[in-house]
Amino acid sequence: MSIEGAVSILAEFGFSAENITSQNAVIPIAYYLKNGGSADSSSKKALRKYLVHTLLKQTFGGQGDQVLSNIREALREKDGDLYTLKEKNFSFESLLNATKLPGDRTLRISADDIEDILEYEKGPYTFMVLSLLYPNIKLGQVKFHQDHIHPDSLFTDAKLRSYGISEEKSNQWKKLKDKLPNLQIMEGIENETKNKALFRAWLCGVDANGKPNVSDIKKFLSDNYIPEDVSLEFTDFEDFFNRRKERLREHIKTMLL
Repeated sequence: MSIEGAVSILAEFGFSAENITSQNAVIPIAYYLKNGGSADSSSKKALRKYLVHTLLKQTFGGQGDQVLSNIREALREKDGDLYTLKEKNFSFESLLNATKLPGDRTLRISADDIEDILEYEKGPYTFMVLSLLYPNIKLGQVKFHQDHIHPDSLFTDAKLRSYGISEEKSNQWKKLKDKLPNLQIMEGIENETKNKALFRAWLCGVDANGKPNVSDIKKFLSDNYIPEDVSLEFTDFEDFFNRRKERLREHIKTMLL
């Protein structure tokens, strides 16, 4: 039952075999549930933070058994001949302060880690970060995609030349397009309607039925960490990328430091 409970929580977070980069990270969640840990909203929020931290830090990449043992010891205390959880409500801060990992490793995210995170390219790790940036999205209920804000299809040599982008800048832009500052979480159906459209044209446009693609543009920009005063034109992609990167940096610091 504890394993089923852990899998259910992971599904609620939007995690699956495709983006769980270490199955060992799931074991402490199952252990916590097996021993009577709470699965209320507060505990789930803390469990998500634990999961993302351990996966981003690749905590179980070496000496996995020792890491698991240390985390287990941080979660429990001895009561007579039995071990019980120190806290029924999961606290990531308590785990962070109590866990000693082999070598010099730590669960803490540093400012340098955040700079590395901002350079991640589309894949499991960018999903983890986006799952924290979009906490109100029900990832386990609706299929969501990692979407390129400025479409991937625009970054071909031919398309870039047609927009008057120099060869040097084109090569630079192609290195940026898959990185976190050009990615957002978007519902699958909505992403399909956006598809290859220019971002600004899609944002301000209407669908096949004449309804606005986005009912509240100001809210959309805010929800997706896009400054209101930044140009959305494709020709200004680099400025857009850097401005959104700044905003993501501040929010990620708030969540992970």
